[in-house]
Amino acid sequence: MFALRADFFARGPKHFMNETTAYAASKAVLFAPILVPVSDVMAIVAGMSILLGYRAKVGAWLAAFFLVCVTPAMHNF
Repeated sequence: MFALRADFFARGPKHFMNETTAYAASKAVLFAPILVPVSDVMAIVAGMSILLGYRAKVGAWLAAFFLVCVTPAMHNF
């Protein structure tokens, strides 16, 4: 469980790179230059909330919302 919490927090800053936005645009994500940073902030806030235990339930819902939105758009199934 700790690995999941730390993963949201640790990987978030790496997504602010231009390569991530370009990858999202290649996956036909609309408004990628705006949505990618917003989703990164969501992931970081969710991870910090859960990791620190401050409003952890809200952080868990935010992480779930992040995963439900991002996973189908960015991964091929």
